[in-house]
Amino acid sequence: LATAQSAASSSSKRRQPEDWQNELVQWLESKPNGYFSNKIVWQKTPELGDSYNMYAAEDIPKDETLMIIPQAALIGSASTHEGYGQGDHCLTVRNMM
Repeated sequence: LATAQSAASSSSKRRQPEDWQNELVQWLESKPNGYFSNKIVWQKTPELGDSYNMYAAEDIPKDETLMIIPQAALIGSASTHEGYGQGDHCLTVRNMM
């Protein structure tokens, strides 16, 4: 099982192209064991409808940890929607999917 400490690289953190991306990485890494590899970069992909996609910014060895998303960082509707767990999601979660 990987941990943020074992996954951390000795190189400095890579800045993402936009401020909101850096804030999201900081938020993820503020969670216990949250980790986002500095070998990943978000880029806008106009040929895919201006969506953002993640790409390798440099070679990534096999089995290297790229992200650790701890339970504390998961977003869901379990506590806010009565139908959760029956294939139904609240409007907020449905719009995010």
